[in-house]
Amino acid sequence: MSESSAFEGRRILIVAEFNRTSFGSNYYKSWFTLRNGFVRAGANVITVSDRDTAREAGLWRHKAFGRRHRNQMIIDTAQGYRPHLILFGHVDMTGPDTLEAVRRAVPDARLAQLHVDPVFRERAMDRFNERATQMHASFITTGAPEKLAELGSGPGTVAFCPNPVDPSLAHTDVSKLARKELPHDGIFLGSGDQRREPQVRELQERLPSGFRFFAGGKIFGTPRLAGPEFLETMASGAMSPNLPLDERRPVDYLYSSSRLAQLVGLGVTAFCQANARLEDVYEDGIVNYTTIEDLADKMASLAEDDDERRRIGATGRRIGRERTGNARVARYLWDMTVDGRPSEDYGWPSVFH
Repeated sequence: MSESSAFEGRRILIVAEFNRTSFGSNYYKSWFTLRNGFVRAGANVITVSDRDTAREAGLWRHKAFGRRHRNQMIIDTAQGYRPHLILFGHVDMTGPDTLEAVRRAVPDARLAQLHVDPVFRERAMDRFNERATQMHASFITTGAPEKLAELGSGPGTVAFCPNPVDPSLAHTDVSKLARKELPHDGIFLGSGDQRREPQVRELQERLPSGFRFFAGGKIFGTPRLAGPEFLETMASGAMSPNLPLDERRPVDYLYSSSRLAQLVGLGVTAFCQANARLEDVYEDGIVNYTTIEDLADKMASLAEDDDERRRIGATGRRIGRERTGNARVARYLWDMTVDGRPSEDYGWPSVFH
């Protein structure tokens, strides 16, 4: 089957946060990546940026006052476009009543939602479960069966979905570059939320002298990075830890933020907490670590073995593009929501819990 044949003539509506106020500088975020994946797979795609719509219609540009207009716009767009599939992101202002109205307006459409944050955020999970009552399928970027079984509207309604890799974001391939050609041996970009700063501080202290490590992107009060500068800076390091918010909390099976997809897509060698067991998807295209001490030792070791660092980065990039590429993830979401089962072995757990 060709990459686009399954989606020819298919209409997909994505309702998520596309953040028009950022003027395109967040083009690497998950919803843009998925939109690109459905288009690359051959579908016709339109989007509704839910919070922008509410904000623009609200009194004093406050999204809470634009909620009713926003919900009606979703219904009207679905009725006018008549999509085959409607994919919802983190649409916290959309309740079951609005989703029920969407289903009445387009009864032939299939509805799905995708959540890309960790499951320990209880308020977000409560809303996810509320929306699940009107969904044909719900997806989350956590693969732990015991966690998935607790979510959704009942048994057989929630499945794992990996973070998609978007090949169009790859302006370079770091795995093809020698470490000495890069400005940094290691890099971390992200916020200092929760226990990120203590983790990075300990890592910096444990890395050998002479190891060129850069931390930025809001951590330690550094400026936030966005637009091409964000990906260009990410690609300035040979390797990067994919740090959790709190290293004392075990990472659920297969969970990662979208940062892992961004790293492997660029060929940056990624280090992941071992208890997430992400090697079940990425094989030897990532490096597992158990503690910050272990992380520092392994980063230092690969700084001395650049051929191995480049091999791991190239493997992660290949698997990321071939196995979890955005067009393939789009096809998976379609398979599971429309047909109720995968059309192939995707290389990750593909069952509803």
